[in-house]
Amino acid sequence: MNHKYGFHVNRTGNDVLDAIKRIRPRVIKALDHDVGFWTRVRSMIPDVFLIGRVAVPGTVQSRFEQDPGGTGRSLAQSMLSLEANRTTVKGRLLFDAWESFNEAVPGHASPETKRKYDAFQVAFAAPIKQAGFEPIAMNFGTGNMLGDDFLAHFSGTLETYTYLGFHEYDWPDIWRLH
Repeated sequence: MNHKYGFHVNRTGNDVLDAIKRIRPRVIKALDHDVGFWTRVRSMIPDVFLIGRVAVPGTVQSRFEQDPGGTGRSLAQSMLSLEANRTTVKGRLLFDAWESFNEAVPGHASPETKRKYDAFQVAFAAPIKQAGFEPIAMNFGTGNMLGDDFLAHFSGTLETYTYLGFHEYDWPDIWRLH
């Protein structure tokens, strides 16, 4: 099947594995980092671009405003300590990339908050890249920011990253398995 479908996976299980086998997505974002499950997926679809993300409560995400650099490096180090990052499949890292916070800054945030988030993103990227992974920035829902916001407030992120995360929500609800 030739397409660019991507999956967002909150959990693992046989039903999820069956859907992955059927659709063979090119990109998968995973919030569950079960090494055995993702090893099976990587063996089945060797060239899938596998993105990891850790669910972080909003109260923790907002700490970037007090210490953007320290919070970015700390998040990266906590992700890099996961077992999944010590696992390879046929010589390839199990995960290809790690994504930072989810929807941490609303579009109406102040320019100062956006500047701090830019500094956070740059600090997050450095250890992720150094460990051999691609960092993925932003992860905003559609319409959260405008193009002008990125140009005006996120120059460090745009210079540092190859990938920016954007997503839309499923209709009529987000809890269906297609």
